[in-house]
Amino acid sequence: LSRHYFALPTNCGEQFSMFNMIAFEEPDDYEDENLIDLEALKARTNQSGAGKSSKPDSILQSTTDATEWSLEVERVQFLGHITTLQKEIVKTLGKLSSREKFLNNELEHLVTEYQAAQSQLSEVPVTVSCFEMSSSMLIV
Repeated sequence: LSRHYFALPTNCGEQFSMFNMIAFEEPDDYEDENLIDLEALKARTNQSGAGKSSKPDSILQSTTDATEWSLEVERVQFLGHITTLQKEIVKTLGKLSSREKFLNNELEHLVTEYQAAQSQLSEVPVTVSCFEMSSSMLIV
């Protein structure tokens, strides 16, 4: 068998039956029949491959203009740059969110104390007469 017998599709039915024959053959019959089949297979492969060439018939040529190609390359590079920036922004926003949560947890007790002081201050009656204000201004 050629190294590329199963890799290159020449006659799929023949290749399939050969694979099945090799893979599922009984061990005691294997060596005798394999030698005969191998020679027949080599002959068939040489016959079927003699008329065909594995080289391409023609080389593909681009019909794209050089300026169009340059613009497309620039567009792809720009999109790549945008994608990179987007990833960096998402990473930075994640860091900011994490820092905000940390600060909120660290300062929560101070906010609670401040709110308690505010509520106590609102309970104190504010009664200042005009006389008391003017006298306090004179003392200063």
